[in-house]
Amino acid sequence: MTLQNGLLTPDAAYLWSDSALWDWHGQQLVGHENKIFVGWDWPWALVHSGTNDVAAVIEFEICTAGPSSLRELVGCIRTAMRPHLDHPWPNAQRALLAAYEGGPHLLLVTTEEMAGYPPLAPLPIRPQMVSGDSEAIRAEVAKGVTPDSMTRVIRQQHADCLMEGNFPLAGTVTRARVSAEGVEMVEVDELPVGV
Repeated sequence: MTLQNGLLTPDAAYLWSDSALWDWHGQQLVGHENKIFVGWDWPWALVHSGTNDVAAVIEFEICTAGPSSLRELVGCIRTAMRPHLDHPWPNAQRALLAAYEGGPHLLLVTTEEMAGYPPLAPLPIRPQMVSGDSEAIRAEVAKGVTPDSMTRVIRQQHADCLMEGNFPLAGTVTRARVSAEGVEMVEVDELPVGV
C-alpha cells in the first residue's frame, strides 16, 4: 500500500506519501524510498500507487516526453497506464498529481472508474484526497484538514492499516508542496512498520 494523500489550497497543491516498499504479496518489507516523483522544468509532483513496474513506465514516459504543460503531463501518465486497464483492484493503478499552472491543481488519474469519471480521465480533487474510509478517518477529516494537520489523519490511516492486518503505510512520510515558487519536499513524520 502507498500513502497517497493530497490537499488543494488557494496557493498550492500538496501530496503526502510514505517510503515503505513491500514484496509482491505485501508480506515482507523490502526497502524504503521516496515515492514522490518531481518535475524539473515547471512545478509538479506525483505519487503513484499500484505495481512498481507501472511506476517505472510512468517515469520513463515523462522523462522521454519532457512534458511542458499539465495537459502533456496527464497524457504521459495516461499512455503509461493504458495497457493496465484490464487489471482490476488490487492491481489498479493510480497517480495523484499536484501541479501549478496558472494556479494549483490536484488531479487523480486511475485505471478504475471513479466518481463518475471513466478510467484514465483526470479527476479533479477538491479540497482533499485521503485514502481509506473508516469512521475514525472520517472523524479526523471532519475536524478539518490543513497542510499542518494532515499528519494527524495519516497516523489514523496507519493505525487502520495495522488493525485490518494490511501491509501498512510505513517509514518516512514526505510532503510535497507545489506552488508558483516550485516544489518543496519536507519529511514530516516517521511511521513504524508495526505497532
